[in-house]
Amino acid sequence: MLITLVIRHKRMGKVKELKQLARSALKGRYWEAVLAYAILCLPSLIEIVQKIYFTVALIIERGFGFYLYTTTVVNTPKVINILSFLYLLCTVTFLLGYNSYNLKLIKNEPASVTNLFDYTKFYIETIWLGLNIFWKAFLWSIGSWVTLFLISWGFHITPYITLLGLIIPLIMMLPYLLSNYVIVENPYLSVQELFQESARLMEGNKWNFILLLLSFIGWFILGYLTFGLVNILVAPYLSASLAAFYLDTKESHPITTILE
Repeated sequence: MLITLVIRHKRMGKVKELKQLARSALKGRYWEAVLAYAILCLPSLIEIVQKIYFTVALIIERGFGFYLYTTTVVNTPKVINILSFLYLLCTVTFLLGYNSYNLKLIKNEPASVTNLFDYTKFYIETIWLGLNIFWKAFLWSIGSWVTLFLISWGFHITPYITLLGLIIPLIMMLPYLLSNYVIVENPYLSVQELFQESARLMEGNKWNFILLLLSFIGWFILGYLTFGLVNILVAPYLSASLAAFYLDTKESHPITTILE
């Protein structure tokens, strides 16, 4: 019991250390980081502004009491949806550039919003990595849902299926979640090598990763209540913390022959 408490304390201490490192890196550069994230997620930002506009209009028209019992439905014009899709398709490499920006911040290296454009020449590699991650997540999701459905059919635990169907794929995808950071520093690795290196870095660190995300749970809830507006403001903090997590795992794990 005592050993468990000591381990838990060390892990929470590590999370606090990583978040402190992220705050220090963002000091004096926070709004630049917000701008970088806003460019990365421009379609989502437009959707958030739409939701806020229609919600305010609903409250003014019907009153706040009516709003509490009503779900705001925003009918986005098809042309906006098409433009958003095209934007995402054209800027898919911005995620790698954004991760590069955050890694530079944590390492105290020169960084700017222009880092978003650093990986445009790796467009095909980025698409291929994204498709492989999506495919793995899809297979785990299908496998989980089918297995849980068969179990629930026999033991009548249907209410828990939805929750487990979401949690199991997320847990199984944990080893591959650092791939988008590994590719930033090693863009010429194959997808299999990226997954292999990500899984190696995650060995013994999965719970630390989960604790880091859980430490932002209050912000996530507040973001939900504000239609995602707070998420845009806290995203730089979370992104810098994840970059710090990646660099910390690199320090605690020797480099493999793949990257030598």
